[in-house]
Amino acid sequence: RPEGVSSVAIVYGHAADVKASEAEQELLEKVVKVVLPSLPDSVAFTACARAQHGASSASGASRRQQSYGGWAPGGAFSGRDGSSLSRCGGVAAAWAARSLVAGKFCRRCRVQLRYVGGEAQIQVDSYGTARDAELEELLLRHFDFRPQALQKELQLNASMKAKEKPWEKPKVLQ
Repeated sequence: RPEGVSSVAIVYGHAADVKASEAEQELLEKVVKVVLPSLPDSVAFTACARAQHGASSASGASRRQQSYGGWAPGGAFSGRDGSSLSRCGGVAAAWAARSLVAGKFCRRCRVQLRYVGGEAQIQVDSYGTARDAELEELLLRHFDFRPQALQKELQLNASMKAKEKPWEKPKVLQ
């Protein structure tokens, strides 16, 4: 159950004759403040114009704003394409969670990756079995969550059909 909101991020498209600053102000006033009317001013608001920051998927959802490794509504990964951000992020989140549990840093956990404006953001929920912030720091020390780095380290394009997949073996964390 959510306890609060610390940030709001929206990826959007707009007409060429509309200034990005105008679109962002309208999004804040007509969407964010309507949906979250009691949102404190201390909450960070980030808006990224799709034309400047990334392509949209067929559903219209920007891939750079999707969350991986958690429970979210929607469909499955897109085939066996190891280069897709959704596949790469999902595999990395599962690999990171498996590594934390195998290393006995927690008994169970969920790792979420979110790519906003090209940068990976991580969130860990150990369901009270460890200190989540410490687990996040540990993962950031041991994993390079940039999609290109993950594709190379996990051989995602070559191993999607292989019987043994590199991400199924937990990474040793110290």
